[in-house]
Amino acid sequence: MTALLMFGGFALLLILGVPIALSLGVSTMAAIAGSPDITVSINTVAQRIFGGLDSTSIMAIAFFVLSGNLMTKGGISRRICEFARSIIGGVRGGMALTLVLACAFFAALSGSAPATVVAIGTMLYGDMVRMGYPGDRTAGLLVVSGGLGPIIPPSIIMVVYATITGASVGDMFKSGMGIGIGIMALSGMGLWVFAPALMGIFTADAAVIALGARVLRIEAFAEPMFGASIVASGSMQGAGDSTGCFILNLVSMWGVRLTLAVLLAPRFGLVGVWVAMCAELCTRGALFLLRMARGKWLDKGALA
Repeated sequence: MTALLMFGGFALLLILGVPIALSLGVSTMAAIAGSPDITVSINTVAQRIFGGLDSTSIMAIAFFVLSGNLMTKGGISRRICEFARSIIGGVRGGMALTLVLACAFFAALSGSAPATVVAIGTMLYGDMVRMGYPGDRTAGLLVVSGGLGPIIPPSIIMVVYATITGASVGDMFKSGMGIGIGIMALSGMGLWVFAPALMGIFTADAAVIALGARVLRIEAFAEPMFGASIVASGSMQGAGDSTGCFILNLVSMWGVRLTLAVLLAPRFGLVGVWVAMCAELCTRGALFLLRMARGKWLDKGALA
């Protein structure tokens, strides 16, 4: 009887076009009120619901979703896509790589897989289809890449888990650091091993393959620290330490990458530019790891 009222009512409300959130609430309350198997009063249920929602950590979920919507409407999502495209969009298949990288960046800001898919998909899906990418494969890649949202802090799933179990949200964010570094380390290893084969897909020129493989291996060296900076930045921004992230990014970009690029490019050419990028990514990762280890970023917000 209880299952019939709950699932039957939910299906009926969905057919009538009632929003999913309201359908879940109404069908559940109907099952509690009308089932003879449940003796809990409606007043008790309402008190438990209010008590469960009276949580600072739960409020963070709504603000994460709000931040994703603001970034989409305010143009930040477009700038994230353009930044990712400027990094890796110049190679063959670069738009697909740009989509994955943009999803990683956005996931480190929103913490939501659906928000990541909607924001980045709105920006890139139409462009990729117009450029000749198959629509079904593009959609599949977008959905899979959007799964980075719950993995890279700040993560809504981590917030919910910490709220239910009483664990520290800050500790949950820090635990995601190892996962992020591991994923990027495996990516870097694959990039290092298969660099010549990857370049062979794009061109048959032996000199270009050799130069491209050398450049990719330089980038592969920086992948773990790049992952550390992405995960740490997401954790800090999720805890409210946006100013610290901005300062660290500013120092590493202007103090390391651009300075080294100006010094190395005239002598070493493209390799010098990529060495500067590698050095900057490693420096940025080290700076973020140092700030995370000191723990002061937790004092900036209410998620500690």
